[in-house]
Amino acid sequence: KYVLIYCQAYNLRGTVVRLSNVFGPRASIHSPEFTFNNFFIGLALQNKNITVFGQGTQMRNVTYIDDAV
Repeated sequence: KYVLIYCQAYNLRGTVVRLSNVFGPRASIHSPEFTFNNFFIGLALQNKNITVFGQGTQMRNVTYIDDAV
């Protein structure tokens, strides 16, 4: 909201992007709190089982950090 207020005050164009599930090399592979991607990768690298709850049919968009910057 502040970006849009600033842009309006100074007659600029601005865009707000809300990215979710951004992953990359510095993200934690030990905690699923921030992104499931790196957590799943961490489990796979440790040869641990990956548990998918429900039917496993839900879909999520993921974005690599270099594509977000």
